[in-house]
Amino acid sequence: MLPLARVECAGLPAMDAPLLSTFVDRWRPETRSFHLPCGEVTIILQDVAMILGLPLEGIAVTGIIQNDGWRDMVEALIGIRPPEPPEGVKDRKTSGVSSAWLRQNFNHCPQGAPQGVVERYARVWLWHLFGGFLFPDGSGNTISWMILPIVGQQWENIAQYSWGPATLAWMYRQLCDACRRIANDSNLGGCAYLLQIWIWERFPVGRSYRGELEPWPHHDEESRPTVAYCWKNVGAVRGDPARRYMRYMDDLDRLTQNQIFWTPYSRAELDELELSDICTRDAELWRTCVPLIFFFVVEMHLPHRVKRQFSRLQDFPPEGISTSQALHSIDRKKRYTENDWRVKHAQPLAQWEQRQRMHPESGPAHRHNHFKEYLRWLHSVARVSVKPPQSTEPIEDHADTDDDDDIIDVYDDITRGGVQPERGPLQNYMVHHALCFTFPYVCNGPLQNEAGVAMAHANEGDNAGGHFRAFVERVRRSCRRIAARVNCMARPDETFGPQASGAQTSSARGPTSSIQTPIHYGAATATTPGHSGSRSRSRTTSRTGSQALSRGKAIQASEDSEESDRQGDSEDEDPSFQVLRMSQMFDAPPRTQT
Repeated sequence: MLPLARVECAGLPAMDAPLLSTFVDRWRPETRSFHLPCGEVTIILQDVAMILGLPLEGIAVTGIIQNDGWRDMVEALIGIRPPEPPEGVKDRKTSGVSSAWLRQNFNHCPQGAPQGVVERYARVWLWHLFGGFLFPDGSGNTISWMILPIVGQQWENIAQYSWGPATLAWMYRQLCDACRRIANDSNLGGCAYLLQIWIWERFPVGRSYRGELEPWPHHDEESRPTVAYCWKNVGAVRGDPARRYMRYMDDLDRLTQNQIFWTPYSRAELDELELSDICTRDAELWRTCVPLIFFFVVEMHLPHRVKRQFSRLQDFPPEGISTSQALHSIDRKKRYTENDWRVKHAQPLAQWEQRQRMHPESGPAHRHNHFKEYLRWLHSVARVSVKPPQSTEPIEDHADTDDDDDIIDVYDDITRGGVQPERGPLQNYMVHHALCFTFPYVCNGPLQNEAGVAMAHANEGDNAGGHFRAFVERVRRSCRRIAARVNCMARPDETFGPQASGAQTSSARGPTSSIQTPIHYGAATATTPGHSGSRSRSRTTSRTGSQALSRGKAIQASEDSEESDRQGDSEDEDPSFQVLRMSQMFDAPPRTQT
């Protein structure tokens, strides 16, 4: 527990509540994962070990829960009895003591205190770390007494428990509860710092700028840092929470698979930091499908649904493993005749004892084309966007008009009267129709019928050309309308006009910009194009970290596309890929360029 204690004492970043709420809204209890347009992702045992430095191997954290006489147990272990309820008032606080009461009585150990007093203060501090940091409930100020019997054991015995799986089990259960709450004052229990840092490690959405990291101040081998230390100096996020929530929701609805850091723990920064050995000590359990146990809580660990997080080939549909609604319905609000959860959960405990181990990188490696097929399957069986398309009216059914009114008028009215645009509904609408133009057979509507007619009359002489031309004209008109809706208006004189040999553009927004503006991501630095008259054709080969650049593929001839598929799935080996960099506007403020 020493690495976690060192990181916690070094300082913790401020929480971004709207960002956490955005991910809670995407949690699916039946799969124990977040559903995004770019695939399923979830917190796994690897994240618990790397971020918090908790042991994965060991005895399951469980035992007897007895509400009656819990104050006597607290008094016996820490020497002070928790306050009793007023006379004649029913005792409603049976889950634990308040965090404020513990700080009031054990905030500072007296100078020169005897060994027994020092040990008592140390146990109370550890109890507060467990109950207030790893296993908090939704109230946010109650330190549960459930783990106090374990904290009261010999120090060597405390380290023998599997605290990592217990923390993840509690986090899963709290996410399942939180995603069902609808009250305005609803809270999220569990280790929120684990979820927050997991989001920052993998997603560019809501990621704060990190200040310069100080050298690790401790030099003993047993207290090396964990990944959480990298986010010690994160700037606080400010602004209206409602607007931030809407922005995060929009960003996640538009996130692509190439914008996620799928394997964040392989970056060079962590090698230079020299993480604690406990972060990777139990790596053979990272991919095990096993029950995670914390007293009455039993949750399934399902890493086979997120193999991309190990750079492995994602199977679909993934193997169906029951998450047991019967076990999931057990909570502390119900009174049970059986208080010894070692007996109640005998079967899950047996599965934990027989847990299988495997190398994290075993199995076929990730392939891009295969993952695209997986995404098509996922989009067909799951809801991956919080905001659905604003309209379902076919875009090709609208005729060109001089009127300001066009498609999705209700969406425009809402945007004009709101405080910020919601891009997710519009993008989802456009993507749906763009897919219909590319694959008409997957959409039910007039375009599918016209495609069928054009193909059916393909060999009927002169009339065949008429049907095909009508279909192509309909698609062309629809594509122009999509471009107009997303404000992509080409200027014919620049796009289609002839250009003199050797001519150079004088616009600062042209493609010849190449001055490099640094992007700071921790100790690493990336660059984006600025403004210069020289042409740069350099391309970035690294795609790690938040500085990874999106890339688009140049248009291929039809006879080349099939050959490209046969050559493999590696994008880095394809010379036709070009770097699509960030804003090149000459008047863009610095923030839009970083």
